[in-house]
Amino acid sequence: MVANSTEHPLASRVRRAIHDKNSQLSGVVVDETGPETVHLSGMVSSFYLRQVAVSIARHVPGVRYVSDGIHVAPAPPPVTHRRQHGITNTRKLHR
Repeated sequence: MVANSTEHPLASRVRRAIHDKNSQLSGVVVDETGPETVHLSGMVSSFYLRQVAVSIARHVPGVRYVSDGIHVAPAPPPVTHRRQHGITNTRKLHR
């Protein structure tokens, strides 16, 4: 991601740290919202990746506060296996 000329240096360092440490965090957006404060937003695929992004941001020199606005994408519906005769559940049929 290319930083624009109006971007704050702290936000740029945090973004670089997050994206360099884990390629799965490319959906995380970083904004500097105040002195020593960054706000994370965007979307990731799991709660674990959300925690990783926040942890990385907290360890960047100059960051004192991290506001977490990252959303976790909903899990896809489970895959159901269809049987040969079109029966979709796996319970036995009782007669």
